[in-house]
Amino acid sequence: MSTLTKTATVGRWWVLAVAAFLLCHVTTSSAAAESKRRPCTGLWSAHGSPAYKSSDNHSGSVKSPDGRFSIHASSRGLSLKAGRAGEELLEVLVNPPLTEVLWAPDSHRFAINSSDGGLIGSWQGKYFDTMAGVGQPAGHDLSGIVQEATASFARCDDKEIVNFGIATWIHGSNELLVVVQVPPHSSCKNMGEILGLIVTSKAPRVTGRLSGAEVRRKWNGALGCLLRGE
Repeated sequence: MSTLTKTATVGRWWVLAVAAFLLCHVTTSSAAAESKRRPCTGLWSAHGSPAYKSSDNHSGSVKSPDGRFSIHASSRGLSLKAGRAGEELLEVLVNPPLTEVLWAPDSHRFAINSSDGGLIGSWQGKYFDTMAGVGQPAGHDLSGIVQEATASFARCDDKEIVNFGIATWIHGSNELLVVVQVPPHSSCKNMGEILGLIVTSKAPRVTGRLSGAEVRRKWNGALGCLLRGE
């Protein structure tokens, strides 16, 4: 092989090596940038905020988007405060380290996701109306309609109650995406599997159902760390 041919061959390999390096660098940088843009937050909802924020899990406060309301967390539980009015204690399950608040964008409603045990549950979601702004906030327990809509979802050796949480609000506060998950128990053939339910908020009822694949494709950005496995 002539010196000229060798030089051309080396030159081609050098160009290819540089191109490969730049491609790898750009891909890695893009992945890192994407990771920074979409950090894993929340428990069931990426938009959820921990109700208890103090290091001793004794207090916390989560304001509504319009600033008119706030959810106060204390040793008594959770309460809603509207402006200068007094606080109204909420009838909701509270487990300080595992309780999150999810306000609707229009501040008309808010949701609470909480566990009565540890990270594996049992989990449940409940939402409240604040549109009146006075008196006891109206609470809506979704356990009944969720269990009815998913009665045959968990394929377990023994009867299991599915976990569920509210992942996001849709169309202001008119609808919710409720994500249901089979408990991560080895006795369940589809342990950890999820599905989604679209629920109307004015008069709670299920109006749509999504497979786990559809939930992750359409709503992955709304899912919290528990559902994204991070």
